Amino acid sequence: MYRWQRVISLKLVLFLIWFPFRSVFAQSSVELPVYIVQSGDTINTIASRFGISAQDLIAVNQIANPDLLTIGTPLKIPGYEGITGTLTLTVAPLGANLSSISKQFQVEKNTIIRLNQLTSPAQIYVGSTLILPQQDQSIEQTALKTMGRGETILETAASFSENPWKLILLNQ
Repeated sequence: MYRWQRVISLKLVLFLIWFPFRSVFAQSSVELPVYIVQSGDTINTIASRFGISAQDLIAVNQIANPDLLTIGTPLKIPGYEGITGTLTLTVAPLGANLSSISKQFQVEKNTIIRLNQLTSPAQIYVGSTLILPQQDQSIEQTALKTMGRGETILETAASFSENPWKLILLNQ
């Protein structure tokens, strides 16, 4: 056997050995949102709530026995790539609409529509349960600006095109 044939054969063998591991690394790097199992949840109710199949939910989370879900167990939710954080259930308050919920929870409108499978913003009404992502609260936010003498919170908020309540929270 010629030397170049051995080199090609060796490279081919190494490629075939390395290739399957490469695809596993690509799959593990995808960050999915997480839902924390609540009282009364089953695999089927969770899958139905998020519009996915129970089999996909079981496969992604490598659940051995889907009948034994423990309250507080974090489950990765497939099909929502690009959405991060912990998915929580929130009841829409009186007067809520897509814009007000988006501002209040600092979540993009498209994300709310996608998570809740809304076909119309009118589907949000008092008492409806919405799925919203909650980001990690451990990241400390810093103050935006120190107010000058005689300057009001409203003036400061207007100069930053920001909600005055958000400024109050950020600046404590």
